[in-house]
Amino acid sequence: AAISLAPGEALVSTNGNIVGIWNGAQIISSDVLKHGMNLFFNNPQKIQRPNFGFSYSIITQTDSKLGGLPEGALIKEVDANSPAHASGLIGGDVITTVNGQDVKETSSLEEILETQKPQSQLALTVMRKGQSLNLNLIAGELK
Repeated sequence: AAISLAPGEALVSTNGNIVGIWNGAQIISSDVLKHGMNLFFNNPQKIQRPNFGFSYSIITQTDSKLGGLPEGALIKEVDANSPAHASGLIGGDVITTVNGQDVKETSSLEEILETQKPQSQLALTVMRKGQSLNLNLIAGELK
């Protein structure tokens, strides 16, 4: 007879010990769980994530050719009092490089930004109304 378990349910041995937890595809052994929990609780570190304060959409190579905009990240909105606002970034700007790395659909801005830490300085090349600008953005911390 097959046993049906929901993800997150504990597996208990016949003597009442927890053997592991079913994650929906496999059993995560109690030894692995214990090790992971010990690492977490014995090394209390604050998880820090960067905050930039803007939303964007990617301008693909096709969109670039059709719309006359450079390939990159089109800034839709900049939050007031954000690191992006402090750097001078405004809606309508197109970020074409970050720290010398091209921003394209094949090298997404998200991949570049997620490697940053709070207080990292990013050198942005931005196209604004046909003009190329260099802006410095210092990453904030997501609270």
